[in-house]
Amino acid sequence: MAVTADQNTQKSNVLVGLNVVLMVVLAVALAAGLQWLAMTRLGRVDVTSSGINSLTEPTETLLKGLDQKITLTSLYFKTDIEDKDQDRYRSAVNDLLELYSVSNRSKVEFIAINPLQDHEERTALFKRLASRSRYKEQAAGHIEIIERFQSEFAERITTLLSEEQQQLQTFRDLDGMAAQLTGQVKGLFDDFERDVKAASQQIKDSLASDVPAHGAATSRLRQTYSNISKILENIIAVGSQVSQRSDGFPPNVLQFFVDAGSRYGSLVEDLKAQEAAIGELPALDIDQIVRDLAGATSNPILVETEEKAEVIPFYKVWPPVNPESGGAGFEERTFHGEQTVTSAILHLTQNVKPAVVFVRHGGGPMIASGNPMMRQEAGSYVQMRAQLEDASFDVYEWDLATSSEPPAMDPAPSRTIYVVDRPTQPRPNPFQQGPQDPVFTPDKLTALKKAMGDSPRALFLGGFMPAAMGAPAPNEYAEYLKDTWGIEADDDRVLLFIEPVEPGKYRFIRDPLKMLDAAFSDHPITNSLSAMRTMFPLVSPISFTDGPEGVTHNKLVWMERSDSIWSISDIQTYFNQQANEYIVPADGDFQGEFLFGATAEKGDGKIVVINSTQFATDRVAQARQLAATPQGLSVIPVNPGNPTLFINALHWLNDNAEWMNLGSPIDYSTLNIKKGASSTLAVQVFATAVWPLLAAICGLGVYFARRR
Repeated sequence: MAVTADQNTQKSNVLVGLNVVLMVVLAVALAAGLQWLAMTRLGRVDVTSSGINSLTEPTETLLKGLDQKITLTSLYFKTDIEDKDQDRYRSAVNDLLELYSVSNRSKVEFIAINPLQDHEERTALFKRLASRSRYKEQAAGHIEIIERFQSEFAERITTLLSEEQQQLQTFRDLDGMAAQLTGQVKGLFDDFERDVKAASQQIKDSLASDVPAHGAATSRLRQTYSNISKILENIIAVGSQVSQRSDGFPPNVLQFFVDAGSRYGSLVEDLKAQEAAIGELPALDIDQIVRDLAGATSNPILVETEEKAEVIPFYKVWPPVNPESGGAGFEERTFHGEQTVTSAILHLTQNVKPAVVFVRHGGGPMIASGNPMMRQEAGSYVQMRAQLEDASFDVYEWDLATSSEPPAMDPAPSRTIYVVDRPTQPRPNPFQQGPQDPVFTPDKLTALKKAMGDSPRALFLGGFMPAAMGAPAPNEYAEYLKDTWGIEADDDRVLLFIEPVEPGKYRFIRDPLKMLDAAFSDHPITNSLSAMRTMFPLVSPISFTDGPEGVTHNKLVWMERSDSIWSISDIQTYFNQQANEYIVPADGDFQGEFLFGATAEKGDGKIVVINSTQFATDRVAQARQLAATPQGLSVIPVNPGNPTLFINALHWLNDNAEWMNLGSPIDYSTLNIKKGASSTLAVQVFATAVWPLLAAICGLGVYFARRR
């Protein structure tokens, strides 16, 4: 009996042990399975209000629609002695790039390379870049020049140099001018020889690197060819002079200089032809990419397609919160990872881009950077131009006052969208007698309409614009907008913001001609703007007319009816009242809901009208201010809704609503857990119910196994 009991006990213990092992294996398998689901995105949940752990919807749409493979490589370095910030930079970037890969694993690959240690991987990366079709095509002409040097010109130059030096060695017992000239020629040939040897070695070194530096090699060849040509031409010139005076020159010396043209002429001609051919070669994009990746601690991101690549430098991904602070650490930088990576993917995958043409009539340039040294002011849309280029638009400018033809665009765009500004009013000329010349003539409107074609795509910037003596200048495009698109622009009026004091009495507060707190429709252009601060200077109202036939309208932006907002016809009337205790409305001025942003469509034609002058200029749309954030004092955008509205309108005009807000940067200052959000609820349910339930099931399994 005792033996049987002991055997049963041993059997039970073995069974319990096996069941425990089985349950542990099942638990590990379950955890691994859940982790795998998370890594495939099926189980990921972003619980931050800023969306820091997920990509924006436009970026995901772009990734899911890829028709070619994208490789994202992080070259953020890692060492045992790095500071704490480096690990935070690297982790944030790698996590972001992993999100890109998860969004479309069949088309997006993420690779992390430590350039300080992963030498084989880094070498393979360079070789892969060199094999990209775009860079191979660009390098073909450079390779041809280099190969011709190696197979032909190196020998011709060396042979000539050797023969000439041997000839100079035969000259004996020279004096006077003959000795002086031959001595100078010997010195030139010594320079000649050193230059050729140095160039040959530099070319060998350039071609021996992981990515052959063909551009550097041909640049060195061009310099060498130029130096040799000049040396030989100088000797030929001396020969021409010596031929005019034979006294004091031994016959063999005289013959040496006189025959220089026949000996050198053919080589000089060929070298100059090679020099010109090198000047016509395209710049090699791969050379700049290699330079950008050369620093082992520069923290770049490389974005590649099957054809080409783009490097995103550290300073673009991590710009300082305060640009004036200089070398800021992690806490003083913002993360523009998604914005920059998505922009790079867009650049690389869009072979044909739409063009945006800023149209003005007179006044200063709109998109030129300017030159302070030359007293050239920067245009009013310089920073906006950079944002448009990041959004994969090519940007041009057209001054109707100087040209009736739009600018030449190379490459040809997929579509041309015009941003039409109001003509600049000239300054009054007190010395000009009689009527002033018209600012805008009908032929200019004809030229614009011809350029836009039968299905125009355009954004018209209107609004109040003072002319001489403060009177409003008439909108030169008003008749076109009304007759063609059924939008009537009341640019002789401007909206005024005031504050009621008591019935019938008001006073000025803040900027009276800048409208804030606008209302937005749920149109694709504006449905993301409700939470963004926007500012609209010098707003004039617009309205819809019954005609023309076939035009459909949509409201975009308006000011709700308020006692504080009036439509006025003479701003000077109110400025004259400022000295009074309060101001009162003038006759003809009124309150109401004032529309100032709208769209119109007819057939394949589309326009957007924003009747607020300067709303998208850098001074308003790119304004920054110092503000307190969870990170401390930070420089933040004042009116983030303004550039969003402008760029969204252009995307809509290009029929690419899915690109709106593409790669919008995440604001780390808002990082916190969502309160009461469904994503948080899912995490809470899993942590407090699902996971404990799974543990209980496993425990019950062990319990019943032990009972058997």
